[in-house]
Amino acid sequence: MEAAGRTNLHRCLLCCDGPRYPWGAHSHESAQLVHFAAKAPWGTYRDVGLWLVEPNPLAFGILMLAFETVTAALIVSRGRYVKWGLLGAIVFLVGITPLGLEEVPNVILAAGLTFLLTKSFPTDAWTIVRRHRRRKLGSRTRTSTSSHASDMVQR
Repeated sequence: MEAAGRTNLHRCLLCCDGPRYPWGAHSHESAQLVHFAAKAPWGTYRDVGLWLVEPNPLAFGILMLAFETVTAALIVSRGRYVKWGLLGAIVFLVGITPLGLEEVPNVILAAGLTFLLTKSFPTDAWTIVRRHRRRKLGSRTRTSTSSHASDMVQR
């Protein structure tokens, strides 16, 4: 059950967060970062956001992309690293929530990640996928082997 929940979390994060950063850093997306910070409803938050983003929006976008990539890599690892990744994701999600009403659902996702902090993760995601694939391949091999053996008996 834990593996299934973790896999669904990864799918959710990819679907929710993936479209926001289109893997290519262009000036158009950089300008959107400045606009996003400028429309923050809280004055202090807007000032800090513009102070961070305005000098070099492209560098800020690349820095955020690197942060999110490292956070995702930590989440799919195991043990203590998962907890560090979850903490990073929680801080990020709560940190961007004041940027606008469209970010308010991040609090719900952060609450789910907080719940995951109470769990242990002895296995990384790659091992879970490999085990799942081995089980699938093993069942195919058994069926194909048994059908091959029955062909030989019929001859």
